[in-house]
Amino acid sequence: MSLASIGFSFIVISNQSGIGRGYFTEKDYYWVQEALISKLSNRGIKILASYHCPHHPNDKCECRKPAPELVKRAVADHGLAKKELWFFGDKDSDVICGRAAGCKTVRIDSNYDKLERADYEVGDIMEFYEVYLNEKIQQQSKNT
Repeated sequence: MSLASIGFSFIVISNQSGIGRGYFTEKDYYWVQEALISKLSNRGIKILASYHCPHHPNDKCECRKPAPELVKRAVADHGLAKKELWFFGDKDSDVICGRAAGCKTVRIDSNYDKLERADYEVGDIMEFYEVYLNEKIQQQSKNT
């Protein structure tokens, strides 16, 4: 079983300041993104869409996480219901972005500072999957 097998769809939202800093081009980013999407697809994980902010952090754009603009764009583009959205990430900016967009937030364990508390704190995706299924089972038993 996987998150995809129980109805989760996946959209990537990422900051790519390396483009704005001149470390790599947007074309380079798309090449890596396509390779990643292909590898995930080979493992049964379909990426519905991908959105990125190419700007330098000093540009003060509206699309850079923790601003929720790219999430809002994904919601509009794909007709998603906000109450069913989960935002996964490893940084405080991910938690803040997800919360600002009205998503439930999941922090995947990392070495980054953890000043913001996510709705769920897990070691990896599989741990979240187990927690999610257990909650669904508990909810179903309460409703019966």
